[in-house]
Amino acid sequence: MPSHTVLFAIGTRRGKAEAWIRSLPERFPKLYIRVVPRHELKDLADPTGGDEDVILVDTPYADIGKFRADAIQVLERGGAVYLQYFPAEPLISLIQADQRSGDLLGAESLRTDLQNLCELSDYEAELDVLEKRFADGLKAKKGNPVSA
Repeated sequence: MPSHTVLFAIGTRRGKAEAWIRSLPERFPKLYIRVVPRHELKDLADPTGGDEDVILVDTPYADIGKFRADAIQVLERGGAVYLQYFPAEPLISLIQADQRSGDLLGAESLRTDLQNLCELSDYEAELDVLEKRFADGLKAKKGNPVSA
């Protein structure tokens, strides 16, 4: 069993992905969901809640490279990775939400998020490759033959 379940929101900042991150713990009050910043994923080696520990990364991912790097950190520590995808939204909507946020990112950052956002199938394919890689690594460590 994985030591952690880590949820990644895939989408742009100031969009529906951010709203989902903010609302998820309230929507499931009986489920302990720990919201953590991306930089704390490397510290997940010692789970506090065991198999019931659900971690939600506090920032949406648009850049597939950043998603890959952070998913690797989780999988290396025996965690399970799940993603929730949010399609691109109009730049003007993101800019308006940014202006309401009180913590401006700026139009250029939001435009970059939109440019970096890939299709859902790209993130799913990346996760499939990583999960297979780590599953094969676990089999090899246990002494089981790894089929080619």
